[in-house]
Amino acid sequence: MPLYTVTTPDGLLSAQQRDAIAAELVRIHTAAMHVPAYFVHSIFPTYPRSHAYVAAERSPVSSIVGVIRAGHTPEEKSRLVQSLWTMFKEKTGVSDRDLSIALQEVSASQAMENGVIMPEVGHEK
Repeated sequence: MPLYTVTTPDGLLSAQQRDAIAAELVRIHTAAMHVPAYFVHSIFPTYPRSHAYVAAERSPVSSIVGVIRAGHTPEEKSRLVQSLWTMFKEKTGVSDRDLSIALQEVSASQAMENGVIMPEVGHEK
């Protein structure tokens, strides 16, 4: 927790790009949310090209969905989303039209990591 799911069309990202994006997700999240790097997880599923749409037209859509603990301020979340947007565009060249980023919040009491219920925001060890 957090878990970032970075979904892209097949072949968009090389292994080196995935490595760089994963490192940036850690850097951005730890800076914005003030948590240890080991909290940050990321996965990179892909889908077959021509299986995504924007406004009913086939489009090479990329998305990042970040599941984070509830309790962060609106300003922290806005900075996080903006940083993710900028980073992903710089690393991939994806157009604004073909990129979507969203956060989903989960109560700390409803998440586990390393066999332990997550602490509330601000109570990390």
